[in-house]
Amino acid sequence: MSDAGTTPAKPGTQRVGPAAATAAVVFTVAGVAGFLLETTARTAGFDDGDNPAQSVALFAVNPTPYSLSGLALAVAALALLLLVLAVREAVLRRVRPLYAAFVTALGLISAALLFLAGVIRLQAPGTVTHITSLDREWGLAAYLAVQMSGTQGALSAAIFACAFWVVGLCVLAGRALPVTVRLLGALPALALLLPLVALLGRVARLPAFDALYPAYLVAIFVGLPLFMLALGVTLLRMRNQPVG
Repeated sequence: MSDAGTTPAKPGTQRVGPAAATAAVVFTVAGVAGFLLETTARTAGFDDGDNPAQSVALFAVNPTPYSLSGLALAVAALALLLLVLAVREAVLRRVRPLYAAFVTALGLISAALLFLAGVIRLQAPGTVTHITSLDREWGLAAYLAVQMSGTQGALSAAIFACAFWVVGLCVLAGRALPVTVRLLGALPALALLLPLVALLGRVARLPAFDALYPAYLVAIFVGLPLFMLALGVTLLRMRNQPVG
């Protein structure tokens, strides 16, 4: 009897389509939930996430939404991990191994950073509140560490890495993807381009470039989910293609 742990799967026995489509939906729903949970909790008086005094006060009266936001991001990260691996198997099989590995690594980096951001948020309210009970100034500093390492650090880096993954996927596997998916891939690409344009605008002292921030948000919160859902549908239609 052959060992199931070492015997390769026969062609046609593995299909990534349903799992990939599910991962795309979970990533989208959990990612949007992570954003909404944190923002809707910031009512009047707690609306500035960069204000440590407001945020420490929010943790004292209503910490649950922030923690749930972190949990949602962690779930989205796990879904992204599965989706990236599914894309590697179903879409990048005919791409040169080095390029396929490079693009896949970008997606895995994004998933890891998103998971880190989620765990930081999940644990932050309890930890920051405890530190604040010891010394208020320590608590304010602890929240700033959470904000800079989690939201501004890991989460922003996850978005950038994910956008690079999308661009790399569309460039390397364009022929394997429908035109609709490739067009939607241009929206997450703006998440890479617009910050660079805004940076050049600030260097050139052109304040009009600050108006690009709303477009950046649209690229992240509209473009990325739409691309993921379209990619999931595409992979679902590839479900009859064998893997391995």
